[in-house]
Amino acid sequence: MDPSAAQPVNLVYPRGLGDYCVAVRIAAGLARRGGQVGLRSKGDVQWAEEGLPVPPGVGRPSDGAEEIDLCDPPRMMGWDYCAPGNLMARIADRIDLPRELLPDHPWVRPEPWAAARYGEYLVVAPIGSTKFSGLHLAQVEAAAMACTAEHGLRCVVVHGEAIPGLPEECEDLTGQTSIAELGQIIGSARAVLTVGTGPLHLAGACRVPLLAILGDLMRAEVVVDDYRPALFAQVPGRASYMPAPQLCDLLGLLLRSTVQPVADLDLRAANAAYQQRQIDREASKWKRANCATPAVTVTGAGIKKAAARSKSGRAKRLQSAPRPQPTS
Repeated sequence: MDPSAAQPVNLVYPRGLGDYCVAVRIAAGLARRGGQVGLRSKGDVQWAEEGLPVPPGVGRPSDGAEEIDLCDPPRMMGWDYCAPGNLMARIADRIDLPRELLPDHPWVRPEPWAAARYGEYLVVAPIGSTKFSGLHLAQVEAAAMACTAEHGLRCVVVHGEAIPGLPEECEDLTGQTSIAELGQIIGSARAVLTVGTGPLHLAGACRVPLLAILGDLMRAEVVVDDYRPALFAQVPGRASYMPAPQLCDLLGLLLRSTVQPVADLDLRAANAAYQQRQIDREASKWKRANCATPAVTVTGAGIKKAAARSKSGRAKRLQSAPRPQPTS
């Protein structure tokens, strides 16, 4: 597949909000070749029509345009949040899109109304696309109390449907926001605590400090190279299995290592690498201090690369080590 530089293209992607955020970046890479790229979901909700901003050259589907269906069986195999490797790189390879064309820049521009309404706040998105990928209310309450007491932040909870029984420490916006409003609330947040769901990808698109608690339905490595500043905690089974004290430790680590995102997206992109190094440094210390509880694996972009270098170094040392000579 090699679409013409001047020919409009429609990119068909799976159904979720997270899928849309991934598809936007793929579409922006295609648009860099020239021409307009439209986005169409296989699901009932057309996220491109929900008011979220998009990069230049990306918009609604065009009539008569060439169609690139990322949901047909050969290409859909690359769209797997549990497979090893980087998700966007896998998809780009399957449609012959050079990886260097993928943009590395936030594409959701926040408006000032959310910050003016809520001040400095933490967004919590506690429920994923399935009932197995959510946080317990006790975890949400612990995070909200720690966030308020130690960092002076409000805790704003978001979800597409109302969540009954939320702690009184939280600002309950569940079931009350449009997708465009959700993007603005996340884009103006001090940080985002989420599971493997759409707000995770929106936070990455905004370059907002992110703590993602992931279970078996999503591997951190599929997005760890793309979303920063961010910290990922991989928990065997479900995100709800993570002890609340450890969750609060990692949330505090994230907040101490980052600052309130600025409105200028260029500065956000420029600051992201420095803040990611801060997160990785503190997370490495946390891992050493919590080595007695190996069930939780924390990962950041720098930690992942350091582990890869360490593994490569060990392999080279083994290859260069003198081999024992057989005895006669």
